[in-house]
This record gives sequence, C-alpha cells and structure tokens, in this order.
Amino acid sequence: MHDAYKAQATILAKCIDKKYRDGVKAVAAATRACELTDWKDFEDLSILAAAYTEQGDFPSAIKWQTAAVEQSPRYGEIGDAQRALLESYKAGKRFDPDKNDDSTGAKEIAP
Repeated sequence: MHDAYKAQATILAKCIDKKYRDGVKAVAAATRACELTDWKDFEDLSILAAAYTEQGDFPSAIKWQTAAVEQSPRYGEIGDAQRALLESYKAGKRFDPDKNDDSTGAKEIAP
C-alpha cells in the first residue's frame, strides 16, 4: 500500500508532463505514504516537500525537506541532493522535473 501512495505522490508532484501534476492530491498521497512509514522515510518526506512546492507552499516544503535532510544520508550524492533541494526551496524555487534527477533530486531547480 505504501508504495502505491509513494508512486502516486511522485507522479502528482514531480511528473515531467505538467498536465499530470496536482499539488493538492500530491500532498494527500505523500502524507499517507509518510503516515505508513511513521514519518521515518526521507524519500517520502522529500516527495511531500516537492508536493508542497507544487502548491506554492514553501514554508511547508521547507519544513518537510528539513526533516528529509535530517533523515537522509549525511554524505554522498543523495545527502547532497537533499540539502540542495532544501536550499532551493528556501530560495522560493519549485521542484523542476525537467532539471532534476528524480532518483536523487540532484541538479538545479527552476524558479
């Protein structure tokens, strides 16, 4: 069940084709995925943060991306990518699937 909510949230928040994105539904699916893992999966938290950027709710995105950073690996590409997303959200930049590597969240974020 968790994987279904995670996949749905990922598509609704990060799909490269904008017609499939829906911030409200993405937040709902990501929230459920987080609940099913007791809020302990950094990938779920990062997807929730991306969903909030789709809504334009950067305070919530920063809150959840901060939690994702705290739970992600401290070193290496994944940890670096999670920290880069946090800095982008602090700068008011949304997750951009055209410019992000969906597996890590690395690369640049568009305004």
